[in-house]
Amino acid sequence: MNDTPKPVDPAASLDMDPSLAQQRFAALMACKPWMVLALRPDMTVEFCNEAYARFVGMKVQELAGQNLLSLFPVFAQTKSLAAYREVLKTGHPARVEGWLGKRCMLAHVHAAPWGLIALADDITAYKQAIEAAAAGPQGQSARLEEERYRLVLESTRDVIWEWDVPGGRARYAGPLRELLAWPEGGEEPSFSEVQRRIHPEDRDRYMAAQREHFDKGLPYADTFRVERCDGSWVWLEARGQAICDAQGMPWRVIGSLRDITESRRLQEQLLQAQKMESIGRLAGGIAHDFNNLLTTIMGYTEMVLGRLPETSREHEELEVVRKASRRAAELTRQMLGFARKQMTQPRVLSLNDVIRGMEQMLRLGEEIDTSFVLAKDLWRVSMDPNQFEQILMNLVVNARDAMPSGGRLTIETANCVLDEAYVRTRRDVKPGEYVVVTVTDTGVGIARELQEKIFEPFFTTKEVGRGTGLGLATCFGIVKQNAGHIAVYSEPGHGAAFKVYLPRCAQTPLQGPAAGPESLPTGHERVLLVEDEPTVREIAVLQLRKLGYDVLAARDGLEALALAMAEENRFDLVLTDMVMPRMGGRELAENLRQARPDVRVLYMSGYTENGVFQGGAGGLFLQKPFSLGELARKVRAALDGGRP
Repeated sequence: MNDTPKPVDPAASLDMDPSLAQQRFAALMACKPWMVLALRPDMTVEFCNEAYARFVGMKVQELAGQNLLSLFPVFAQTKSLAAYREVLKTGHPARVEGWLGKRCMLAHVHAAPWGLIALADDITAYKQAIEAAAAGPQGQSARLEEERYRLVLESTRDVIWEWDVPGGRARYAGPLRELLAWPEGGEEPSFSEVQRRIHPEDRDRYMAAQREHFDKGLPYADTFRVERCDGSWVWLEARGQAICDAQGMPWRVIGSLRDITESRRLQEQLLQAQKMESIGRLAGGIAHDFNNLLTTIMGYTEMVLGRLPETSREHEELEVVRKASRRAAELTRQMLGFARKQMTQPRVLSLNDVIRGMEQMLRLGEEIDTSFVLAKDLWRVSMDPNQFEQILMNLVVNARDAMPSGGRLTIETANCVLDEAYVRTRRDVKPGEYVVVTVTDTGVGIARELQEKIFEPFFTTKEVGRGTGLGLATCFGIVKQNAGHIAVYSEPGHGAAFKVYLPRCAQTPLQGPAAGPESLPTGHERVLLVEDEPTVREIAVLQLRKLGYDVLAARDGLEALALAMAEENRFDLVLTDMVMPRMGGRELAENLRQARPDVRVLYMSGYTENGVFQGGAGGLFLQKPFSLGELARKVRAALDGGRP
């Protein structure tokens, strides 16, 4: 193939059809990081971009159609004009350097069917520095010339590329070496190296986009992954436009490459957050409805168990039902934990104390060596201790399953300060002081491609029946609910380390009363029960009456408000669901206090619809599903002095 370009006829007509003009305009706009200038053979400006207009101190519309020789008479005396005319005559591209007043530009000039096209950069500062050093030893000028060219290329953000379609050659200008993490000292990377390193999943789409570009003449735009020399992947955005000859055949393709890895990462984080939020809402809604069913099942089971001899077969069978209900309740608590809708009673605590209290549970048998490395003077955190226990147990069980043949499990605590540098790489965490709990195992490890998925609900690598896929999702939800951060570090075959960061709390923990033996307190007061679910309302009425209370029931907040306003309906406690149609429990309590400021309220629900209900030390929240004993203790505590 003859690669020698044909000379351009200066007299050739430039009255192109509109489609060709649009192609040319799009091609030039694709190179906007550089100055772009298109000239007719007589040096009339066919087109220029904003960058060139700013360079000469004019506006684009002022330059269009003007002759450079008239605008800048000094241009006629420069070597640049002779170089431009030589390109027109021979068709060979040239690199032209020239001054315009006090500013200098370096232009890459190419012949085109309509005349010339120049892509240029402002090198005034570099030129001045080079000329200042030009008085050095002989031969230094050549080296400085190369250094100047290198600096010009490094100063641009994008990689600008040009593809000679007939000759099959491609050239580039810009930080391609940096994009590819190309080793220092090696040969310069070729543009074809980028194409060779395209991710296999993206290669077909990349080729299809190129074919469509040539077939339909549409501007070329695509994003794809490229493997860097260090093994990492970088997302690139490629843009380009073919420049066609008078017959409509592609002659040149000019475009740019841009590193969009960071923007892609942020976009993926946003999509992941939206997905987790959507699934969380679904999981929370399912758990809320399921808790109502479990409240009914557990309530009636306990009522019947109380009437049967403990030695009877029926009692034994119903005990199985009750235990299964409790396991189901635990599953819904995990779903609520993931959805960040668990009802919590946070308090200031030392995680070291919680871990010491769980030590026996955390030891996984003789085949797994469990060790604890608990920091001295560990900062306090504010959270529900039950939630922390749930996090720790899920992580420990996960570690156990990763070590089927035994291994080593380490649980560590430490004080930690997350700085701005750490936060910049992890958008879901704020800088500050944290207590970090690390659970490390020597198990099978987690593949890199799976680490981004392990916190998704229902995702599991365990065989069917071995896991629900909610353990790590629950940890994620609880940690986020407590304004914390969770991270995983792992390599296949080298174990895994999960780090849980919880914000430091400067308060001093309150000392609660020592726990006494369990009892089933009763009473004779009057309770206003408000519950929209009929079966839950019925079993709660039966349970309260069994405990000795006088019960008045309502289906929702409005009905309860009407009953409460009646003079004859005096009551000592309102036991109300949080989420109901027409009027919820919180709104009901606010209305009741306007007439009776001293009213006592005990809330119950699977979760709050508008955020987490933060219960106080008086125990004024009852989590569904609840047992008869839990109901008895919460009601008695509320009557004996608890206030919302």
